[in-house]
Amino acid sequence: MRADPDLPFAPPMTIASLRLRSWSPCLALAVSALACKPSPDTDEGPVVPGGDGAVAVAASDEAPVIDASRMLSDLQTLSSDEYAGRYTFSEDLGHAADYLEAEYHRLGIAPVGDAYRVPFMAPNGSTPGQQVAVWVEDGHGGSRQVAGEQVVSLGNADGTAAYADAVGVASLARADAKAVRRKIVLAPAPAPGLIQSEVEAFAAREPAGLVLVGERPGPEAEALRKALGALPFPVAWVDVAAATDWMGVSVDPKRGPVVPKGMRMSMAAQQEPVLEPSFNVLAQIPGREHPEQIVMLGAHYDHIGTVSRGLMCRPDGEDTICNGADDNASGTVMVLEVARAFAQAGIRPSRTIVFAHFAGEELGLLGSKALAAEAPAAPPFGDGRIVAMVNLDMVGRLGEEGLAIGGVGSSDDWMPLLDELGSRGMSVVYERAINGRSDHASFYRNKIPVLFFFTGLHDDYHGPGDHFERINGEGMATIAQLVADLVDELADGHAIAYTTPRSADEGEVMRMPGTDDASVEKRTSAGAPPAAD
Repeated sequence: MRADPDLPFAPPMTIASLRLRSWSPCLALAVSALACKPSPDTDEGPVVPGGDGAVAVAASDEAPVIDASRMLSDLQTLSSDEYAGRYTFSEDLGHAADYLEAEYHRLGIAPVGDAYRVPFMAPNGSTPGQQVAVWVEDGHGGSRQVAGEQVVSLGNADGTAAYADAVGVASLARADAKAVRRKIVLAPAPAPGLIQSEVEAFAAREPAGLVLVGERPGPEAEALRKALGALPFPVAWVDVAAATDWMGVSVDPKRGPVVPKGMRMSMAAQQEPVLEPSFNVLAQIPGREHPEQIVMLGAHYDHIGTVSRGLMCRPDGEDTICNGADDNASGTVMVLEVARAFAQAGIRPSRTIVFAHFAGEELGLLGSKALAAEAPAAPPFGDGRIVAMVNLDMVGRLGEEGLAIGGVGSSDDWMPLLDELGSRGMSVVYERAINGRSDHASFYRNKIPVLFFFTGLHDDYHGPGDHFERINGEGMATIAQLVADLVDELADGHAIAYTTPRSADEGEVMRMPGTDDASVEKRTSAGAPPAAD
């Protein structure tokens, strides 16, 4: 789950006060008997369904059945140190994608298009752009920004910023060295006779920045752009109207720009994002009757990496890997296991099911935003539409506070279906509001009904302590079976229509499900969650 930018790092929150539970000895024995699966070798290129390793299944009307030990074996593998926390911009996420691709290929579950990986460009930091923004403080407590068409950047010194007192000079060539040193200098626009040597002489006087005031830049400015762009401080050109109206600077024909007393200015290059390639992993079981109607089951498979390579991973003693077993290897393997259950039961649904694994969630829902904004052209997308999206994020630590199912207010059809499926012996809070911190939010913004399955934050959230050994395996199995039965109903054609929120409190919010009774549909406590010793 993505960190809330308005909260301190790793807040020790739960649905209310989540008690951590371990997984049971019987499941521990089952999983320990299974060898951890190695990362598949994909040097030969992307795999396609139907290869020698594909599981042959016949169509049937059987219900999907979850295999808990198989799911936990996947979880143990993807949350191991070998995968180094699955940071989006690392080869470790590629290894996780390899693992998922190999499993879908083995099951004979098709990719979306020619390959399971669906690429997108993701922002990874920023770099100073070519545009310079100028801020003016008038000396009386007021400030204004001069930007856009009113400012032409002539050089940004590789992003060097300046903040200093402002002074005006009548000429760059005759500027007094003591007057301009470490100041932002306003000077008349250069005359055609101003040559590069005069610009270099002015630079030697060590000003903090330069603002040229004049009419719109002409050929002489372009001739100087190379020289000005090489200066070790930012340079901008401001037209006379902007200087007068926005900056309070008068322009005297003899004295040049006259700067009000006490004026300070700042100049900085506007930042531009650095884009790098990343990829979601998508697989599908095509629908028989309505292949253009898509039921999406998704989870993010990235996490925050390691102390040396990642985002916000802080060491705990000698442990420097944020393995992300609960966040969100748990949701990742649950999606995969539901897909396996459908494939091995031979289910051929009425609607198409897309199994989606999103990258970049921890960096701002990047993968789901990219898919929601521009879906692949290949079927079932293109002319298809997503009728419902179910998101699994941090579903591995079912405790006394139970399971939260968020987003039930996104469709009036959710609660009758969820009531029919039941709580499976779990305490469940059904939340109308849509939490904006996980991938379902990207689709809700497109007016798509969504659900969000979540077992709560904990003290190991975004920390090295989020290990496989702290997963409640029986709880995961119960949730996974509920999710499988839910997806089975949706894929079989159960009506689901978007509903607008009744109030702002029931639209997109940043609070955790169940923390505000005003938006809680109901709570159940039909029984204790599955025991975990």
